[in-house]
Amino acid sequence: MRDLSGLIQELRELAQQATATADALERLQNLRYETKWTVDVEEAAQLLGIDKNTVYEYCRQKQIPHIKLGKRILIPTLALMKWLEQGVA
Repeated sequence: MRDLSGLIQELRELAQQATATADALERLQNLRYETKWTVDVEEAAQLLGIDKNTVYEYCRQKQIPHIKLGKRILIPTLALMKWLEQGVA
């Protein structure tokens, strides 16, 4: 059985993750009203609040919806929002 302090710490970490996900989702929802249909890897990383190498890895593993045009990776904004809402981030 875990001690109480361990459970409290775990709850704090989960709350931080939930806050980060909510913040990223809010940024994406705000972007929805702009004219941009896609974002590149760097923009997606900024929106999600993660490193761009992590976005590349998610794309490589086919975890994040994306379109490859030659060497360029584009991520549809609406698909990114749906992906994030599903909690796969």
